[in-house]
Formats: sequence, C-alpha cells, structure tokens
Amino acid sequence: MVERLSEKAKEQDKDADEIRGEYFQKDDHGKFVVGKDSKLQLLEGKKLEDVNKAFDELTDSEVIIEFTEYGKKLKALYDALVNYEYELSGSDAENYELVLTQLEKNFEGENK
Repeated sequence: MVERLSEKAKEQDKDADEIRGEYFQKDDHGKFVVGKDSKLQLLEGKKLEDVNKAFDELTDSEVIIEFTEYGKKLKALYDALVNYEYELSGSDAENYELVLTQLEKNFEGENK
C-alpha cells in the first residue's frame, strides 16, 4: 500500500516538474534559474497567474488508487480504527479522521 502511495506521489512530482518546465527558465545544465529574490524566473511571456492556475489544477485533481489486492488488510485496518480506544490530537487526529472517513465510504457501502 505504501508503494502505491509512493508511486502516486512520484507521478504528482513529475507532473509538477512538467509545469515548472513549461513556465520557468532553465540554465545550460537543465537547472532552474533562481533570481536574486530566491524565486524561479519565469520564461518570457509567461504569467505567474497561469503557473498558479496550473498548480491549482494539479493539486485539486482527484487521485485514485486501486487497492483491491489489499482488501483484507484494509478491512482489518478499518476495523482496528473503528475500535481504537485512545484519544488522538493534532495531525494524528486529522490523519485518523481522514483515513477512517475514506475507509468508511468503502466498507459501509458494502453493507448496504
């Protein structure tokens, strides 16, 4: 499962690099040009608003990961999270809620 998540993260990184390559200057070695303000330098004729829009579209796009081969393990994870008795806080609580919500969508739909 971690492998699948890692693959999706790499895909998104690749897509982000493609966007950067489309909008920002590179030197002769293929490295992005950084200005005195420590920011990447836009290619001539490109607008920052367009870059931001492209990144917004990328980050807003839905990512689908097929986990059918992990069905039993995910069901066990779901059951463990539903029955988790300890209190969580901060990012642990947020991540717990996020994962549990997604698993509930899957497993509660099966029971209907």
